[in-house]
Amino acid sequence: MKPDRRHAMQQLITQVKSTFPLDNPELAVLNNNDTPSFGDLEKFAKLCKNVHRGLSRNGVF
Repeated sequence: MKPDRRHAMQQLITQVKSTFPLDNPELAVLNNNDTPSFGDLEKFAKLCKNVHRGLSRNGVF
């Protein structure tokens, strides 16, 4: 039986936290409260758009 959406989202978040090194300061794009460039903002917006599109295609959104 497939999990409901709430449990599916919780499982996805858990997988992301265990897979991606989100807490590693060496991999942070911005350190010490640096001001992002417009290029940084554009890249991040594109990444978010692509992630949203992928999640939408898979029925998460």
